[in-house]
Amino acid sequence: MMYVRITHNSRRMRQKDIEWRRTKREWNRTWGDVYEKNYYKSLDYQSHTFKQNERKALGTKMLLAEIKSSTIHELNFAYDNAAVHRDILELLTYTANQTLDNESAEQVLSVPNGSRC
Repeated sequence: MMYVRITHNSRRMRQKDIEWRRTKREWNRTWGDVYEKNYYKSLDYQSHTFKQNERKALGTKMLLAEIKSSTIHELNFAYDNAAVHRDILELLTYTANQTLDNESAEQVLSVPNGSRC
């Protein structure tokens, strides 16, 4: 009687062992894919913070505050190519007209030296 139980239990344990090994191989494939997909994300653990700070730093309020706090000397740039001046003026005009009301757009576009282009 005892011998039969041990044999039965032994067979059942071998069966369970084979079942667990098969299941483990399947899960290893699944988790291997997950690990592979997340590997590079794990290297860049500060990307979310960086993107958030970058978004804030390049926001309209921050850029305007930086422009207001800079002196006129800091905002002077020398470009000999007149096409650069025209492109910048067109970009400013388009952006001001799209994002600002008429009065604010006129203030932005009344920048000195804008007629040099």
